[in-house]
Amino acid sequence: MMISEVSRTDCLIVGAGALGLLVAAAIKKSKKNNEKIGYVQVFNRRLLPCPVTVSLPEGETEDMTSDVQVDIPAWFTHSNSRRLVFFCLPPESTEEVSSSFLENIQPLCGSFQNINFIFCNNGCLSKSVMRQFESAGVATLRALFFIGAVRQEEADGCAVEWTGGNRAAWNVVVPGKASSLHSAQEALHHMSFPLSSGQRFVDWRQTENIVAMERCKFFTNFMLAAGIGRRKDKNKSLYSRLNSGTLDMAVSQCAQLWNIHGVNESDLKSVLSGTVAATGENINSLSLAAVHGNDNTMRWFLDFLASEIANAADLGDFSQLRTFVESVRVEWGM
Repeated sequence: MMISEVSRTDCLIVGAGALGLLVAAAIKKSKKNNEKIGYVQVFNRRLLPCPVTVSLPEGETEDMTSDVQVDIPAWFTHSNSRRLVFFCLPPESTEEVSSSFLENIQPLCGSFQNINFIFCNNGCLSKSVMRQFESAGVATLRALFFIGAVRQEEADGCAVEWTGGNRAAWNVVVPGKASSLHSAQEALHHMSFPLSSGQRFVDWRQTENIVAMERCKFFTNFMLAAGIGRRKDKNKSLYSRLNSGTLDMAVSQCAQLWNIHGVNESDLKSVLSGTVAATGENINSLSLAAVHGNDNTMRWFLDFLASEIANAADLGDFSQLRTFVESVRVEWGM
């Protein structure tokens, strides 16, 4: 039986990595808790080995086996409901996949009036992909997840485990119609559920300067991977592996590099130290991926930062930061 489209919010998560499946499971649980109707589905380039499960906080598990599909579902392109699309992709894939997705669904949907796109990737959004979404005139949000998750895939199943954190910072990056954005804000508010601690999971917090926060989170992810290296080690090992002088230099030069985005030294230090404090026992995800032979995301981080330095050469002397980036590239065998 079809679900009524009246006052309904449907969610399509693009990408079945750890974050994508965690976001989908959290939305699915919040809908059940709040007795809200609406589809929740994950669109992925391939099917995953079954069963697909997600372990949420406080020992709860969501079965996502039937929710992962390799085709865009019919309900998405033949609906007048409020629809949210979450791009949960690695930064090196975000531009290509999101651009292709937009081009493919535009003739099928006809109008983006009731659709909001939410970029949830790590790293920083490229100018080219933002221009494409601006040209299409679609309401687009940016979300940054300070939440840890690990995906383990075996022949007999795929399991995602939440490893800590509950915060998601977000704001608008491409304005749409006021009513459309209000609907998105309202929908995000309902995509959360209470924990016994009194906090919420996911705790959606609208953040005034989301571009500055994006750079701060990029800095945190990069420095953790750069300091820990290609080894299986916990985030809390950063300060024992990276000397304070190198860290202070990176903070100072990145604050100068991104001053035009509203970034300052205090925020860079705060986000990094807060992340280490909250996820200190977590194995660093970029480093772990490299241990398993996948360093594509770290390559993207290094290339992006090198490009930012090259483009800002007239704004100051970033020779120390450039040297550090190249030393990390050598240490990672790139």
